[in-house]
Amino acid sequence: MLKRLVENDIILNKNKPQAKRLKWWFREVRSPEILVELAKKYPKIARGCILERPLLSFAVTSDMEQLKTKLNREEINYRHRDVEYWAPLRKELEILRHQKLKKNNLKK
Repeated sequence: MLKRLVENDIILNKNKPQAKRLKWWFREVRSPEILVELAKKYPKIARGCILERPLLSFAVTSDMEQLKTKLNREEINYRHRDVEYWAPLRKELEILRHQKLKKNNLKK
């Protein structure tokens, strides 16, 4: 979903985007082809964003294989962190659900 939103933003704002928007694109784009295209068009900003997102160095050098590998690893890491974030919350919801079921069963 985020991928589509970012790509849509690029399409809507491709004519003279502000540096702030370009930096956001470089942080959020998940497509290797788009990252390479942006890095070719805005190399100075791309290089400036490498410290925050090191895989951009492969976009700057147009190393598609390494870029794809790093993007894949990044996605796996995001998914893993997402699971870790939601795990305790899901457990808490499960406890609340069981408490509600128990309470409802006692009323019967």
